[in-house]
Formats: sequence, C-alpha cells, structure tokens
Amino acid sequence: MLKTKQQKNLLKKSPMKYIQNTINNNLNILSKELTKPQKRAIKEISNGIIRQQSCILKKIFIDTKNKKVQKKAENIVNILKKIELTEKVNEFINERATKYIKKDSVIAFDESEIAKPKTKKAEKITRIWDASQKRRCNGYNLCGIASRNSFHQLEIWDKEKETIAEIRWRMISKVAHQTKGKGIFVFDRGHDHTRLIKQLLKQKLRFVIRVKNLRNPRDLADNVVKNVTDFDLGYHPIRIKEKSKPWTGELYLVVTARINSVGEKEKAFFYTNLSPQQYTIKDVRGFYNQRWNIEVHYQQLKTHYGLESIRVKSLQTIKNILALCVFILWLSNRIHLSITKNFNVAMAGITSLYLNFKRFCYRFSLAFSSVSAFRSFLAKNTPLFFPKPPLPPPQNSLPFHVFPFSGVF
Repeated sequence: MLKTKQQKNLLKKSPMKYIQNTINNNLNILSKELTKPQKRAIKEISNGIIRQQSCILKKIFIDTKNKKVQKKAENIVNILKKIELTEKVNEFINERATKYIKKDSVIAFDESEIAKPKTKKAEKITRIWDASQKRRCNGYNLCGIASRNSFHQLEIWDKEKETIAEIRWRMISKVAHQTKGKGIFVFDRGHDHTRLIKQLLKQKLRFVIRVKNLRNPRDLADNVVKNVTDFDLGYHPIRIKEKSKPWTGELYLVVTARINSVGEKEKAFFYTNLSPQQYTIKDVRGFYNQRWNIEVHYQQLKTHYGLESIRVKSLQTIKNILALCVFILWLSNRIHLSITKNFNVAMAGITSLYLNFKRFCYRFSLAFSSVSAFRSFLAKNTPLFFPKPPLPPPQNSLPFHVFPFSGVF
C-alpha cells in the first residue's frame, strides 16, 4: 500500500493536529465577539459532538475524567442561554459554501422537524407533523436551504414571529445575494404558491417547483385555463394567477413521467422559468432529483448527531446546539472533500490525514468516499478535552526534602 519512505513517515504523523487546528481556526473566526469562557465552551461542545457523534451534553462530557459531569453540563447550558450562534453560523457557512456554487448547481429549500413526543415542558414547543412516523406530536419545525455538500441556512421556525412565506423568502434572499444569480432553486410540493413564483421572477432567479395536481394554469397555446393533469408530456408555456391578482410573467409547465412506489407510471408536474432551448425535460427532472441532498443533510443531523435526543428545555440553547451541529456537519464535509477530490500533495497535514484515513477505511472495510466513514474516523482521532491542570505551587513553598541538593555543600 505504501511504497516510499516519505509516505511511511507521513503515516506515522498523527492527523489529530491538523484536525484540531482546522476546528480551532474556524471556531476562532466564528466566535470573535465572544468572551473567553464562551469560546472555551463552544470549543468543548464542538469537540465533544465530533468525538461522541452526539449532542447530548452528559454524553459529551462523560469521558473528560471529570466527576462533576452534571454541574459541568449545567454551566455549559447557562453559557449557551446567553449567546446567539444561529445567525453567525448561517452567515459563516453561507459565505464559504456559495463559493462552490456553479451555474447549474441545485439549491434546495425544504422543511423538517425535531420530533420530541415525550417532551411537554420545553420552551415554545408546538404540535408538529412527524413525517418519519406519520403522526402528530410535540417538537420544533425546521426550515433550511442546502446545496450538495452542506446547509447554507438552517433555523428553527417560530410561528409566532413570522410565517412560512416570510422565513422562506428571507433565507432565499440571503443565499441569492451571495450566489449572484448562480444556481437553480428547487422546491418540493407545497411551495408552488403564486406569491413565491412572482418574487422569484421579479428577482430573476431560476427555479424548479414541483406542482400539486390541483393547480389550474392558463395554457398559452390554447388560451384556456385547465388542470395540470390535462397537459401532455413536454414543455408548455403558461400563466398563473392568484384569485383577482394579475397573471404572472412567462412561465413553463414541464410534464414528465415517473414510476411511483407501486411500480405504475404517472405524471409529475413542475413550474420553471428555465428555457426549453437550453434545458430538456430530463434536465428539469434531474434538477428536482438533486433536491434529495437536503433530505440527506437533515437525516445526518438526526442520526449521526442525535438531534432529536437533546435534553434541554431552553429554546435558545437548542438553537445554539443545532447551529454547532450544522457547523460541524459543514466542516466534516469540507475536510472529507479536500482529501478525496481536491487532494493537494504539497500539504503535509492533508497528506498525513489522507493516508491515515485510507488505512482506517482499509482496516474496517469502509468506503473511502463515504462521509459517514470519515465522521467515524474523526470521532476516533479528535483529542479529548481535559480541563487545564492546576498550576504547581511556587518553589519557595515546597518542603525542604523536595530539594535533593539543598543545604551546605
């Protein structure tokens, strides 16, 4: 596997230093305006989440050789109540993740939830629809925008402050400002509202929205209003409107065929402003299929970091823990991408990390391209966080027998 002496020497070097420096450098940028205890708490939690692959505070501090785990966790909770990390993490990741957005990169918006069926006393907990269990229970609603490799924006949706339309457009505006016209915004069913389409057309943002079967646009070919199910496969120039409001600008209805879960063929409908001269029906369908990446990111937060197992009552603490989980998810994806696709042999730290991760995958029969395997690798190589050791007493206070050569020579 290893041929040269240089590779063998790099393999002997521990990748922990590179990993720890990468985490610390990004956290220092993220926590510029915070106090030292707050910075220390954030670093401690971040290392614990990576190492334990869990966001439960008791589990994070269980291996710090500290007997007062409960007290330490309470101190961290008190610190997290006083700071706001959601906006900082969203701005930090959005600024860096949009650099990798190309012309036809898919940027997906979708909702999810943190299901907490047994929790009753948490702050601002509401009734939500748990899609995985197909039931209504207590929990929190999430709204997020993500590309292929990471989230750009992720927040807990507070229904008392703003509606879904307001938080959706606010997040889209922030991402669109950074991308500067690049990328294609993709939405699932339930977001095919005339208000959103008008906003996207006004800002000249390209989009693909899956449409419900109940919509009735105006077909410009026949100049007739009809149901989307009456359209044939292909591109159709249409107009849509909301009640008495005027019709929207130029728009297309794309009708494609898909195979459902039963194995039968059925039609799928999409609103888009992508020109038929530049994009085919398969392209539109492919853009929509790439929307699944945001579902994968939500699943990673819930399974790898145990997002639904948070045992905290304060909403602000839950928001900050969620922000740190999103930050760690982005960071692990970026490091994994750097050693698998954007590998640079000139960097000794990256080379050592590359070789050690390759040996780790070979030893445990894991796929080198798997991000989950890389998270397991990070969990084993992230150093434990130990409290600072007490300072030694001054030499003047030491007893006489400590100094072997004390006395008259």
